Amino acid sequence: MNWRNITGFILFGIGTALWFLAFAYRMLITSDIPVNFTPEESSFAQRFFISSGYLFF
Repeated sequence: MNWRNITGFILFGIGTALWFLAFAYRMLITSDIPVNFTPEESSFAQRFFISSGYLFF
């Protein structure tokens, strides 16, 4: 196993973990619980998805 495979595996794992965190955060702020969230929180969740996408691919 060379360094490119190891690096790809690590980035894939980090990207997948960030995606799960972003999904959980989005579900929290859009759940049925009456919680007010700001546009900053929504954009934070979107940046989670973008960064996990970059690491995933």
